[in-house]
This record gives sequence, C-alpha cells and structure tokens, in this order.
Amino acid sequence: MVEEEVSLQVLKNIPQGTGMLWEKIEKFKEQVDAIEGALKHKAGTKYEGEMSEVYPLKQHLEGGLYTRELFMPKGHLIITMIHKQSHPSFKYTFIIYTYNM
Repeated sequence: MVEEEVSLQVLKNIPQGTGMLWEKIEKFKEQVDAIEGALKHKAGTKYEGEMSEVYPLKQHLEGGLYTRELFMPKGHLIITMIHKQSHPSFKYTFIIYTYNM
C-alpha cells in the first residue's frame, strides 16, 4: 500500500515538473549527455543530420490526432522525453526472415 501511495504522488507531480521524479530525471539526463557517441535531439528543433538518417521519422496529423512513426534499429536504446499530458504510445515489432533457394 505504501508503494502505491508513493507511485501516485510521483504521478501527481509530473504535470508540475517537481518532486523526486524530476530530480532523478535531471541526474539521468546528465548521465546520458556524458555518453560518448550518443545522438541527441532537443524538442522543438529541426530533426536533421545523423539523427534523421539513423532514426527516420514520419509525422502525421489526421482527424485532430498527431502521431509519429520512428524507426529504431535493433540493439539501440531510445529515450524519449517526459510528456506532461496523456498520449497514446504504440510499439510494433517485426522480424522478417528470408530464405533463398
């Protein structure tokens, strides 16, 4: 029960950008920034260069709903930003086998 109460408190603080979750996020961001070779993209800036080559992005706006498709190569670790509002997330995984005779 105590664990559930802590989880609820963390979730309540997300829209305000305050609390223990955000302090840990800032430390985590610093650790990720220190990784050599890590590709970074700041929200609101143009998506281009190596980032767009390695992780092609397609954006869609239909019926008032914005969605994006992002290709993520096998073995890559992707970290997205924390969203301050509810939004849908979908993960699709495909494995294609080919057999040449």
